[in-house]
Amino acid sequence: MVAMNDPDVDQYTVKDFAPAVPGIYWRWTYDRPELRIWLKQAANLRVAMDFGIVAETFKTTGPVTVTLFVNGKAAVSKKYKAAGDYHLEAPVPAGWITAPGFATAAAEARPIWIAPRDGQHLGLVIVRAGFL
Repeated sequence: MVAMNDPDVDQYTVKDFAPAVPGIYWRWTYDRPELRIWLKQAANLRVAMDFGIVAETFKTTGPVTVTLFVNGKAAVSKKYKAAGDYHLEAPVPAGWITAPGFATAAAEARPIWIAPRDGQHLGLVIVRAGFL
């Protein structure tokens, strides 16, 4: 798992993460945040994420469906009917990862919140994500 306040987190981020803010343990995400992680093994892995759905965005979006992806394939989707802090986790099916090597973990929140002021797409606030 990669923590968003890890000093080396930018080595793992591929796209759609807001810049880190010193002293903050989470990061805003955009459309489809993605991490790239080196794995030594492929067996018995789980993709996981600790995240929050922000009350202010939830007022506009209503229920949010969060999907976790492994190497571009949807591993799990769950609908959340309230703002709050959550953990989502699912087994990685055999054959989706070949190790040793890099694997990607990505997430989507739908509907995405669009800031009325500047049109910025904001999804979730992620605390940590990756593989267990």
